[in-house]
Amino acid sequence: MTYAISNIHGDHLGFIVMSGGPDAGDCAIRSIAADKAIESTKEFEFLASLQRAGELQWEHIRDEFRINDHEGVTLLVEKGGQMTGSGMIFLVETVV
Repeated sequence: MTYAISNIHGDHLGFIVMSGGPDAGDCAIRSIAADKAIESTKEFEFLASLQRAGELQWEHIRDEFRINDHEGVTLLVEKGGQMTGSGMIFLVETVV
């Protein structure tokens, strides 16, 4: 499954690619800004740091998806098309 990530203003920030079973698996974040000016925003920098971290894990719990680091610490939580992490809000849309 692939999701497009944007900020709350609708500016494209990147993608999340998820693989695995129905309730858990591996995922990777790819930060790609729609505009060069977006690359200096805290939202883009946060996603870029997760991209540099490498492969992450995801899990589906009740009505939300959680993206965790390799130690199981939750970094992002997606529910109803919105994703939160590190005090920021992102919009998430299914691509595939």
